[in-house]
Amino acid sequence: MNLYDSAEPIMRRLAVLKTNFPRVMILWARSPRHSVEIIKRLKEGHANLDLAKAERLGKNAGIGDVSAVPRPDSIASTNYSPVEVLAKLEGMTPEALTAIMRRVKNIYELVTLPAGKLQEIAGTIPGEAIYRFLHTEVKENLPAHESEAE
Repeated sequence: MNLYDSAEPIMRRLAVLKTNFPRVMILWARSPRHSVEIIKRLKEGHANLDLAKAERLGKNAGIGDVSAVPRPDSIASTNYSPVEVLAKLEGMTPEALTAIMRRVKNIYELVTLPAGKLQEIAGTIPGEAIYRFLHTEVKENLPAHESEAE
């Protein structure tokens, strides 16, 4: 058994992890000591974490987890199928999801919003990412069909 045979199951699991959670970033190091060095360099210039705030934000809330999104009374009885669709959009954050649910009537209205208005509602970076995702032509991301390639 060579090195590649033993690494294959790990690589397969990492590929599945990355497919299911595209925002996850993987840090690969040769040793624990090398990991510490990399993390120290990444942390340079950044303030220490506020553990209370991190706990408050992270409690029962993963990316796309709608259970932790604060809901005003007006949307407490929302049909969660559209909410779940919104939560999975590329660029969506819990804050952007809440803002969109409060200010946009339905998915059709969301899709027809101009980029600037969407950025005003969702925030500059999330709004831009959501707009780009909603307006990407499907054909751009599809492999060429055999009959089209001939």
